[in-house]
Amino acid sequence: MAMTFHPDGRIDGLNRSSMPTGSLINFVSAKKLGTQSTDSTSFIDITDLSCTITPTSSNSKIYIAGSMNVNKENYTAIFRLMRDSTEIGIPAGTGGINHIMTVYTQNNNGAWRATFQWDDTPGDTNPHTYKLQMRTDGGGDPTVHIGGHHDNSSSYTSPSYMTVMEIAG
Repeated sequence: MAMTFHPDGRIDGLNRSSMPTGSLINFVSAKKLGTQSTDSTSFIDITDLSCTITPTSSNSKIYIAGSMNVNKENYTAIFRLMRDSTEIGIPAGTGGINHIMTVYTQNNNGAWRATFQWDDTPGDTNPHTYKLQMRTDGGGDPTVHIGGHHDNSSSYTSPSYMTVMEIAG
């Protein structure tokens, strides 16, 4: 069968299951162009940083990467990565107190570009939603800001993003 390329990116005649190991099969992305803040010591969803992907094979790997501008006036901003309702990206042997990413600011009111990467193997062909959540550790000024300056009302904002890719296994 001949391959037909469509303007919307579809390719007829291409068999995804025959793609070589390591081939990119599926790509989904999310962008957060605004800001978000929290004083919560419990995890909350970071709005607009959520991607749903449906693996074409149970042998596929799912690669997740993201980046955001983070500000907290003192101590630590904590982030976790979720696949549906399950946390992934937990360092081994930490007893559940560590997560995919932390930003420790000590007593410095600056902003940091924080990035993460993780690969996952859900082992099925069901749709999965990957999302990033955040919380504060408290501290003297507990507010965590995403995407903006120390008060998140400044014109100094930076976009945040997350990409989710299916890689042939």
